[in-house]
Amino acid sequence: MPVLWLQCSLALHNPAFIFVNGKLSTTDQVMVFYMNHNPTLPLFCFLVQECWKKSVCFGNKKKSFSPGSIGELEDAKPRKMDFSRPRGATPAVPSDACCGDKPPYKNPHHTQKAFEVMNILRKQNLLCDVTLVADGVEIAAHKMVLASCSPYFYAMFTSFTESKAEKITIQGVDGQALQLLVDYVYSSEIQVTEDNVQVLLPAAHLLQLTDVRDACCEFLQGQLHPSNCLGIRAFADLHGCLELLNYADSYTEQHFVEVVESEEFLALSPTQVCKLISSDKLAVPSEEKVFEAVMSWVNNDLPNRQDYLAQLMEHVRLPLLSQEYLVQRVEEEPLLKSNHLCKDFLIEAMKYHLLKGEQKIMYKTPRTKPRTPIGRPKILLVAGGQAPKAIRSVECYDFKEERWYQLAELPTRRCRAGLAVLNGLVYAVGGFNGSLRVRTVDVYDPIRDQVSIHLC
Repeated sequence: MPVLWLQCSLALHNPAFIFVNGKLSTTDQVMVFYMNHNPTLPLFCFLVQECWKKSVCFGNKKKSFSPGSIGELEDAKPRKMDFSRPRGATPAVPSDACCGDKPPYKNPHHTQKAFEVMNILRKQNLLCDVTLVADGVEIAAHKMVLASCSPYFYAMFTSFTESKAEKITIQGVDGQALQLLVDYVYSSEIQVTEDNVQVLLPAAHLLQLTDVRDACCEFLQGQLHPSNCLGIRAFADLHGCLELLNYADSYTEQHFVEVVESEEFLALSPTQVCKLISSDKLAVPSEEKVFEAVMSWVNNDLPNRQDYLAQLMEHVRLPLLSQEYLVQRVEEEPLLKSNHLCKDFLIEAMKYHLLKGEQKIMYKTPRTKPRTPIGRPKILLVAGGQAPKAIRSVECYDFKEERWYQLAELPTRRCRAGLAVLNGLVYAVGGFNGSLRVRTVDVYDPIRDQVSIHLC
């Protein structure tokens, strides 16, 4: 077919060049040959015949064509056209649009159309110079196209022994994934699903198709759930997807309470559990959740895990537990009673609760440091209230230092008020002063520690 197109193109541009099987032929011979070999092309044959009848023109003379006149055709030179503009002539377009100043023409669809044609050629197995094999799946392709999109194939086809091979086996790649990736190279489109992402991401990582790998990571981010986030995290770690790994870590920390109820948590290694519970960013209502999670993990496989109890308890912040919980739950845990290292952690927690004021602040160990999850407020502000009447006091609790501070008082007594923060200022709105509804707004400036009053 390509040869036929070339011959017809030559015939349309110059009727002298009509060859069949390498020999110069008459129009009738051309018609018969092409009709016999491809009866679907009568239009081309008709055009060739018409071009033949026109013969060849030299100036105003018509000269009939004969095989002996080929030499004359070779000697004939086309006249050179003069496209220069005479001096003083007014240009048809403004001077700034002339060829010298005009940028070169660029077709924005050229690359896309070229790849579309190359994809058609690939699907018809035309001009393909390599066959990729994976899991028994054979995929025809063009080395030039693969090398232009994948550094992996570029190195293979320019440096390694495979550069001259016509059939190459890709080890460690799923056949379906390879087919999808080759399709992507030609079409720039790929569909990531729950069914293929686990084979697609490793294959894209191996072939260094970073765009596809990133698309898989983005898909997995959207699939994160307390029941699967640990598995996705391990998958990201295995394949070096750092962004997905960090995202999964943050998700696990923020959903720790739900995550520890999953089967994936119970399947973690001792090292993985230690790393998780040692994080300062665990979002837990109290340290009780961390303690119970550790005991649940140990009891899930007690014979093989009880020896790791002390190693795990080192990262449980027992001093942050309430004294009541320490006495009634932790101290009564049989596994802790029989472990002298765990007893030391319990004694440390009891000692911490006996300290008062500044002593407690000065007593610092890794287990007395409060956890600071993302999104947790740094301070708690309490304005007004009832004790038992409406009061003016403003107090602040610092989560980091675990202590209360007295701030500037409100101008008026106020209880059951609404508080809001805007542009760094705290607004106390409405409420009750003990006898009447309050119709003023108190504004607290935390930088100056001052409160001003505004009428509604």
